[in-house]
Amino acid sequence: MEHTPLLIVGAGPSGLSTAACATGWGLGPVVLGEPMGFWRDNMPDGMLLRSGVDWQLDPFEVHTFRAYLRSRDLDARNVDLIPVERFIEYGEWFCDVYEFHVRPTWSTSSTPATTASRPGWQTAR
Repeated sequence: MEHTPLLIVGAGPSGLSTAACATGWGLGPVVLGEPMGFWRDNMPDGMLLRSGVDWQLDPFEVHTFRAYLRSRDLDARNVDLIPVERFIEYGEWFCDVYEFHVRPTWSTSSTPATTASRPGWQTAR
């Protein structure tokens, strides 16, 4: 049985942001799903996000939306509204720069770790 310190179900904005945070803390998260798949499959073409260019997925403020724009030679001053297609591209880029290996599968069962199986871990009292 494979030991997974943190299992993240879903590779959308919240899942990717959580994976980045966990990675920064030294955890080896496993992410299940398809990067930005829900957004790609369910949002209408041409939809515009209300979020500005200061919005981002990265809790450490390194791989920001502005950094993504710079990597594409785009000036943030010229971006008023964010098309959903660009937002999806940002999520995919974010996944790539963090080198997440998202598993395009879904979990069918899990067995939680107990404190007895984790040396050095204690139950909160």
